[in-house]
Amino acid sequence: MCRLGRTLNVIWAVLMLVILSGVTALCGGCHKNAFAKEGRIDYVWQEGDLYDVNNTLLLQKGLGEFFVVQLTDLHVGSSVGSFATARRTVQQARRAHKGQIDLVIVSGDLFDRGYTQRDVRRFIRLMRSFGCPWAVTLGETDYDASCDFEWVLDTLESEPTCYFSRGAAALGCGNFVLNVYEDLGGRRHVLHSFIFMDSGRTDTDIAQFNEAQLNWYRWAAEGINEVNLFGSSVSSTIVTHKPFSQFADAVTLDVDTVYETISADGDTSALFAAIIEIGKTELVLCGHKHYDSAMVEVEGVTLAMAPKCGYAGEYTSDYTLSPYSREGDICCGWNYIRYRDPCEYDLLLGEIFNPRLIY
Repeated sequence: MCRLGRTLNVIWAVLMLVILSGVTALCGGCHKNAFAKEGRIDYVWQEGDLYDVNNTLLLQKGLGEFFVVQLTDLHVGSSVGSFATARRTVQQARRAHKGQIDLVIVSGDLFDRGYTQRDVRRFIRLMRSFGCPWAVTLGETDYDASCDFEWVLDTLESEPTCYFSRGAAALGCGNFVLNVYEDLGGRRHVLHSFIFMDSGRTDTDIAQFNEAQLNWYRWAAEGINEVNLFGSSVSSTIVTHKPFSQFADAVTLDVDTVYETISADGDTSALFAAIIEIGKTELVLCGHKHYDSAMVEVEGVTLAMAPKCGYAGEYTSDYTLSPYSREGDICCGWNYIRYRDPCEYDLLLGEIFNPRLIY
């Protein structure tokens, strides 16, 4: 009887270990094991390099449509309401797309000046909670850490759920390509390229790109179209933090009716000329200006600016960007989702920018 009791205890212990392992996998493994981060984080581009898809970051597209949510300017460390707004935005997008979100992009100013390692860990826990891949570009405040900045970059690069690479130092920090592809019998067919570009460390209104970045952009936008499977064309999206000067030129913002101006204190005409010449980039995503959101089209390129996630003030608005898969390619459409905004503010934006509003 004693021996039987010991045997039953061993069996019970084994069963408990199996059950606990299963619970752990369900609770903590959903974001780690739902996808496998692919590609080269450590690739350092040099002039003259031939384009190789394996030297980019890679995200395999599942069946059906591909949905992306853009967040920006969380300013973790000081911002009021940024986590709640980010969660609400992703939840709303999930409801709109029947539970499916394939990628969350954060377009800079992840942290506020003087942020700590604790702030970085809090931000990563938030992003993990979405249960899908996420990718980031840096804003000017992200360079101003009270902890070791190299540790911050290492942490982002090594996070299993995060797509980020510091890239070549000559370009700045965080210049990398994320290619969305479909698997065709073990061969990668790229459908869309997200080109992440560092917009500069200085506190200016307009993105600043150096000559090396211009050459790298040409390599990224043209190169994939030279080597893609079946020779099929690949469109691209630039993700950066600060708006292009073409944005300021195209939109006149009245400080009496809209809450921030965009001053063209920089010049991105060389990069924009390359975008027009190559003809593959259809969309530029940015943030930086906290209160306002807008979308304008300049020479066939859509420039879209998202508002800040969370704010101590009264006006907070967010939107989701949803590229839809159509015949193997990815096209872009927008749903604007607003929270806590007075109706008058929405109407003003509607009159100026004519976005499609969902209340």
